[in-house]
Amino acid sequence: MLLKYNKFIFIIMIYKINEYYILAINIKTIFTAIDTQKL
Repeated sequence: MLLKYNKFIFIIMIYKINEYYILAINIKTIFTAIDTQKL
C-alpha cells in the first residue's frame, strides 16, 4: 500500500516538473521573440 502511494506521489512530481519545464520553455520563447522584434 505504501509503495503504491509513493509511486503515485512520484508520478505527480514528474507531472508537475514537466509542467514547469514546458512553462519555462514557453516564457523563454516569448522573450526570444520580443528580443528579435527589437532588432
